[in-house]
Amino acid sequence: MGHVATLNNDHSKHVRSEPASKPLKTHIVGVLLAMLMLVGGCSRSTSSPEAAVEPASRDSGDSSRSYLPPPSASADPSVIHFVSIPGGSARLGSLSNEPGRDPALERLTTYTVAPFEMSVSEITRAQWFPIMEPHRSASTSGGNLPITNINWYQATQYCHLLTIKTGMVHRLPTEIEWEYACRAGSSELLAVWDGNCSLSDAITTFHRGDSGKLLRGIKASCNIDSGRIQPVGQFRPNRFGLVDMHGNCWEWLTLESPLSEPPSPLHAPIRGGSAISTNPLDARAANRAWQKRNDAAESIGLRVVRETIN
Repeated sequence: MGHVATLNNDHSKHVRSEPASKPLKTHIVGVLLAMLMLVGGCSRSTSSPEAAVEPASRDSGDSSRSYLPPPSASADPSVIHFVSIPGGSARLGSLSNEPGRDPALERLTTYTVAPFEMSVSEITRAQWFPIMEPHRSASTSGGNLPITNINWYQATQYCHLLTIKTGMVHRLPTEIEWEYACRAGSSELLAVWDGNCSLSDAITTFHRGDSGKLLRGIKASCNIDSGRIQPVGQFRPNRFGLVDMHGNCWEWLTLESPLSEPPSPLHAPIRGGSAISTNPLDARAANRAWQKRNDAAESIGLRVVRETIN
């Protein structure tokens, strides 16, 4: 069975008077030189090289590193950034040799998914409170931490209020949308891999009784089993540009799914694993889990989908 969790100008013109006795030719040459200098200056100001791309690795313990899109000078931390997820068909579930696989719940099946948009990260405290508690002080600490300790009903209410505010439909992802977005075309255990050996080698050693390489690799790739939720975007994104799909905090999902039903009508699906999970294999893309809908846990947050307008 799947694991049930127990449990982010005013440009003034300056005119210089020239002496009346100055030759006209010299004046013209001076003007031309000034124009050339101006053009040259403009050229230099607009041809600066693009910012270097962040290398696809993470320095352990560097909490200042972020793989989120670079903020503009007037960035508002309450704004949710979305990634367009292209539609397509993909096999979801787990391979037969995947460690931690539940063959009854993770059967490989091909699904066709329509295009949608998904929030780059888990919803943060800075994005949550202006919608759910608009009178709360804007100086709330930990604004870039994912919002947790919320139940499924609060998560769906947040989506409902976002829909009203923006006029665009926001909702929780389905299980199929979540796994499709998480994998971003990958069929591997993790769609992001920072291990110290190849993933296939790590899986082979796992099946030979040595789980160390695989578990260390998973922990190097996402915030799992660290005991502490971290600000969003500390680990490199997947191919779609989504961060923290593996680890950091579990994410509430919608009940609408063609996959097998939860243990009871009181449960809702969660995906992704968390920093508080003691089993790194919880972070697998195919891992399925459920939680009672009225339970709020430190390890559970949310990510939202914005429906694409055709």
